[in-house]
Amino acid sequence: MNDLVSVFQRTLPEILWRHQWPTYRVQYGLPFARGTMQNFDSAGTGPKHETLGGLVYYTKKNYLEWLSQPKQHAPLDSAPTHTNAKG
Repeated sequence: MNDLVSVFQRTLPEILWRHQWPTYRVQYGLPFARGTMQNFDSAGTGPKHETLGGLVYYTKKNYLEWLSQPKQHAPLDSAPTHTNAKG
């Protein structure tokens, strides 16, 4: 993950707007979908974020610090899947 963080340090813009996340994923290869980032934020396990005009954004610094600590996003990565059991 450190190699990825190093690449992102050089390539990402200073501000990452969550509503533009799908574009960032295509352009920069970010590892999580917009909805997943929303889930991390709702669970309190996402990177530190701010809002401006009702739009959520992350600074590159906060995003990369969070990304370099896998334990921060492990709860969603390892969440059990829901099954419809009859019985």
